[in-house]
Amino acid sequence: MSNPPHRQQSLSDRHISALVEVLRVLPKGNWTTYGEIAKLLNTSAIVVGRYMTDSRIPNPYRVLNTRGEIATGFHWGEHARSDAPQDLLEREGVAFSAEGRAAKDQRVSAAQLRDLLGDRHDEVLGPVARRTPADRRRRPVIRIQPLPNDDGVAAMEQAIKGRADLRKHEYGTNGRLLFAAELILDISDIHTVAAEALIDGGEDKSCDFLYVDPDAGLVVLAQGYEAEQTNKDRAPQKKAASLHQAAAWIFTHDIAQVPQRIRPAVEQVRQEITDGMIREVRIWYVHNLPESKHVADELAAVETLVSTVLDSAKTEVDVRAEEIGRNTLAAWYRTSVTPILVTEEFGVDVEFYLETDGPKWKAHSVTVPASWLQGKYWEYGDRLFSANVRGFLGKRKKVNADIRRTLKHEPYNFWIFNNGVTALVNDAKYDPNAKRLLISGLSIVNGAQTTGALGEFEDSNALADAWIPMRFITCADRTTVRDIIRFTNQQNPTEPSDFRSNDAVQRRLVKEFDELGVTGYTGGRRGIEPRRTSDLDVETTSAAKALVAFHGQPGIALHSRGRIWEDDALYGRLFSSATSASHILFCWGLLRAVEQHKGSLLGKSLNELPTGKQNQREFFNRRGSIPLMVTAVGDCMEDLLDRKITHSFRLKFHTHLSAAEVIGAWRPVVAKLAPFAHHELGRVLDKGALPRDFDSKDLLKGWSMRVQPIAGDWKDLRDALRNQIVGWR
Repeated sequence: MSNPPHRQQSLSDRHISALVEVLRVLPKGNWTTYGEIAKLLNTSAIVVGRYMTDSRIPNPYRVLNTRGEIATGFHWGEHARSDAPQDLLEREGVAFSAEGRAAKDQRVSAAQLRDLLGDRHDEVLGPVARRTPADRRRRPVIRIQPLPNDDGVAAMEQAIKGRADLRKHEYGTNGRLLFAAELILDISDIHTVAAEALIDGGEDKSCDFLYVDPDAGLVVLAQGYEAEQTNKDRAPQKKAASLHQAAAWIFTHDIAQVPQRIRPAVEQVRQEITDGMIREVRIWYVHNLPESKHVADELAAVETLVSTVLDSAKTEVDVRAEEIGRNTLAAWYRTSVTPILVTEEFGVDVEFYLETDGPKWKAHSVTVPASWLQGKYWEYGDRLFSANVRGFLGKRKKVNADIRRTLKHEPYNFWIFNNGVTALVNDAKYDPNAKRLLISGLSIVNGAQTTGALGEFEDSNALADAWIPMRFITCADRTTVRDIIRFTNQQNPTEPSDFRSNDAVQRRLVKEFDELGVTGYTGGRRGIEPRRTSDLDVETTSAAKALVAFHGQPGIALHSRGRIWEDDALYGRLFSSATSASHILFCWGLLRAVEQHKGSLLGKSLNELPTGKQNQREFFNRRGSIPLMVTAVGDCMEDLLDRKITHSFRLKFHTHLSAAEVIGAWRPVVAKLAPFAHHELGRVLDKGALPRDFDSKDLLKGWSMRVQPIAGDWKDLRDALRNQIVGWR
């Protein structure tokens, strides 16, 4: 694997401060690139580009792409500003060629920018300097403990058996693996994930499942196994060993030697790591037998291999290899249905006590020693966060760094600086004479970052002067418990879409979906209801993916779904006053139809399929083929309808079709067009995974020229579409 520099996905306050200072010293009559700034800030050019619309950043127009051009999509942070960046630069003395490229001799390098900072360069750039491996301390890896004596296994197995949607023929024996991914990663639309992440066929090099989520900074490599006889004492060790082979192909082999079947996925993993988008790699062996030391030792070797490779590449990616047998999966399942997983009894000495009652709850507000909470984290680890939507995010998060800084330098002020910790308990009683609170059960709902930061202090004596405000809440009403979990975590957004979930457009869309009788759309990435299990729910993230793909940007649908919610210009284009729930359903149905068409090709072995369908299957096995196909269908809608479309966001089905009926309306369209995808769209993917900045207008010309003359012969399909689709006028 090439050596990706250490980079990060977003900028901390100290990075933004450094960015401001760097651009302040960039003189008039000169320009620099996103990449040159990224070298100074120890991040990626992509991340630097995202912050050019921040109102705090001075002179953003002096930052160009590597060719010296104004970046595609550049816009001012001030919405009312519309002057052209090139005009400004030319007035300042920057010369441009006829092709719109700035003069190379006026470009300022990273080294020159450092020199321009003068004596202040250490002050400005020191806080964002790259740390060497010797300087790093990885946060302790604390895995959820398997439930003892098969406790809860029967309930978990029954839940898996009840998931008919995971028993589709195209999933084969991977239903348990998908169940685990949905549960552990909190995936709200497992079917869209499965369509991209499951790897089918020979030459997969033991990569059953390869999931890449740049927005979450996560890669998951998984191998699944389903034993017919479940009375065995352990899973086959050789299946765990095969993950060693898979990891080697993904992280160490020359890309030219990687089989074409998995090469696009491997290229995406490596590119996302190079771009600094990945913070964690998780390697799973998922099966239906008890866990064993033999398998754990094999997985430890896999973890060592990947950690060594990534460390040598100077990355800061945490690597975890985990055996998810039936007892471990049962423990995860229990956390999803029971908020409190740690059920032991505790006593804690308190300095302050206040009891407050509600109709269905009782709260005990106290002040506890920081060392007490630290001890509980050391003892129970992540099980303490069974009711927390985020868990401990790791010490590299700025909020956690600030917590540690206060604990180290001002422990006596920690009580006034910290927002406190909220926990659910089964029972609590206060002894006023002993000033001691006795509690039964413990699950931290809000305050995982505080607790995790405490856990990084190896000496509890260092916390002797630190105290923490805590609320212990008892509540037996499940609805109220869910609301407690929801509202105590709303103060810190957990996903990019949470920033948009309360705007007027999203509120309107949620109401429109309700009126259509279509479930699943919540207007934000994380819904407030329990996870749904139907593949007919229009989940918000999948809907946004379908929308951005249909309207010409499949690269964002594959790589950067978070940008839909973070980029004001992109969000405004996709979710405007013209965007309706009916149109989103229209796009989502197409995405589902493409996914189902791919699934229909996986029911037989490759040799049993006719040549044409073998080609289709080969195309749809490529990473990014699904959003690309959605874009391609959207691109040829005028040819399919034989009508001029004046506003594509108005397209919808004219009657109130159910989600299943919408998918059904698209299936014959996809079936007609899919045979042309291998040749006309396959060339887009010939060089690997779909590019993040894919330009559909230029690269789909061949597709349009191929479809246009033959679409006129599909009279029955055209008539059916005209009868069903409105909004093209």
